[in-house]
Amino acid sequence: QEPTARLLLTETPTRPISVSKTGCILLWDCLLKLEAHLETQGGHTDLAATGKRLFNEWVMDAAFMENCKKLVLSTTGREVKFYDIASNVIKEEFVLYGMRSVATALKFHYQKEAANKDCQLFMGDDQGSLTILVFKRPMQQLFDIPPDPNHRSQRVWYHELASAHTRCVEVQVHEGLHSEGINDLVYLPDAGCTVSCSSSPNNSVVIYKLSQKRAVYTFRLRRGVECFDIARGINLLVTGSPDHLVRFWNPYVPSKPTALMEGHNNSVLSVRIHERHGYIVSYARDGAIKVWDIRAQRCVQTVIVRIPYAVSDKMPEHMACPLTLHVPSNTVYLTSNDNIVQYRLGKAADPVPGLVQTHRTQLCAAIYNPLFRQVTTASDDSCVTTWDLETGNKCLVFANAHGEEEITCLAYDHTWRRLFTGSRHGCLKVWNFQTGQQLHDLAKTADAEITGMCVVPSQQRILTVGWSRAIVCYKDSNPEIYFPKSPQSRSEKKIYRAQGLTPPPSRCSTATGNSRPNSRHRLSRPDRGAAERSPTPAVDKLLFLKQRASEKRHRDSGFLVTSEAGFVRFWSVHGRRHEMAAFQAAAEPDECVLAMATNRRNTALLTGDTCGYVRNWTIGGYALFQKDK
Repeated sequence: QEPTARLLLTETPTRPISVSKTGCILLWDCLLKLEAHLETQGGHTDLAATGKRLFNEWVMDAAFMENCKKLVLSTTGREVKFYDIASNVIKEEFVLYGMRSVATALKFHYQKEAANKDCQLFMGDDQGSLTILVFKRPMQQLFDIPPDPNHRSQRVWYHELASAHTRCVEVQVHEGLHSEGINDLVYLPDAGCTVSCSSSPNNSVVIYKLSQKRAVYTFRLRRGVECFDIARGINLLVTGSPDHLVRFWNPYVPSKPTALMEGHNNSVLSVRIHERHGYIVSYARDGAIKVWDIRAQRCVQTVIVRIPYAVSDKMPEHMACPLTLHVPSNTVYLTSNDNIVQYRLGKAADPVPGLVQTHRTQLCAAIYNPLFRQVTTASDDSCVTTWDLETGNKCLVFANAHGEEEITCLAYDHTWRRLFTGSRHGCLKVWNFQTGQQLHDLAKTADAEITGMCVVPSQQRILTVGWSRAIVCYKDSNPEIYFPKSPQSRSEKKIYRAQGLTPPPSRCSTATGNSRPNSRHRLSRPDRGAAERSPTPAVDKLLFLKQRASEKRHRDSGFLVTSEAGFVRFWSVHGRRHEMAAFQAAAEPDECVLAMATNRRNTALLTGDTCGYVRNWTIGGYALFQKDK
């Protein structure tokens, strides 16, 4: 329940290890399924004051010693703790206490061809100094102390290392690298240098030669550096700063950056170089991940992290270096609050000869206009384009429809002559579909993404939903008037995320991130007992079977269709509200169905999944009177 201080990756086999700020160690498999855990601090509850658990110290950073399977934690109590994680049983072995200062950044290095010889644990502290522990026999013994017969943790005083433990460990101290605490550091074994960064304007990034005990290159930035990454193969140093900028540097020219990347709206907390693909991945405090092309020096993709904390007014809490890049599997791990998010990286396909590129950036929405037989598409560069379905010709382009904001959803009114566009930051605009003229810019109720909208002509209303956790109702005759209503009761702590909005006669339905569709009254699956309970997946898509709902004999049938975690479910809304039927529609078990459509008679259901399959299902007699399996 606390932010993750560091996420590490083991090599053989590859599996993540996360350490929370309060010292909870979690071992995961490659699919992020928990294998083992250990609470290093028990904590106590202050019931009289806040009712929260209180801890004596926080974890600042962690490192993994791959050769001897040891996990190292640094804490605010000026301690460094060593844990054995060779098996799924995590146990504390040593506590190095009485350090000169608090270690804020840890890095470990060893030579694979000499795993049991000298290896280094680098520790940057809050005083700007660097301490190196050189372990001489790491696979046999870290400290010159006999093993405890009861397998209890043993405490080692830091000031005794230079006298009582010289056979096993050597201490090297380099002072004054930075005038403020070290935020991150990297060791370059080929050059015998360390690269470290701090928030100090006088020595923001320092390349330090260990053998000469001096800084060979010093980079200065007025607001310091939060994070960095370096790739010696392409002579590139990348920094992220509180001034929202990502800078490219030549490591040997500290006077001026080679490029300034603008686009983040908050402090840059982490940058990672993917040298093989030629990309840089950066992450900002407001939850935005950006991918930059090194050669073109431009942003090629923006991903807004959408996990529950993002809808609250409070900024998500992060520790050091929330991004972790695993190059062999092209995987990026993000830690924010108490969440771990896993992303897969892919390289853009080479252009196909003869294939016309219709958009400059990736598509984010598409909708069909049956009156004019045209398709309207929207791309991430805020460009709206209409296409003739018969000829494939481009008919009209709305450039910069929302400025620099990404378009998230499209909708038509009942006349098919007005187009509604919703953006990432909550803007809703109305356009003349035939001329491209903007008719209205509706009042924004919150700086939150609009995920769904629809027009209710019978009541002259425009409904929008999204990450604001509210259903906003605009009056069509006067768009300046709106009525926001939250579907969340005060006693409920779930965060609502509307995924779709579709009105049958006199009803509308919304879905949330906790797998519960709402159609005036909440629908949920029967409780199967505590033993079978597990976190329910989010609802990906909603669809009303309007023809079935309008027929009196099918009034109690399942005419609300939802998709979640690859399953399509049919719900009865009238009478006893319950799930009538369900089947797996995705091609693979771990895939999702993100698109659904039906014909006018509701006899066929089309589904599109994340595997790329479009499937046609016959549902004319399905989920009518009894539960189908």
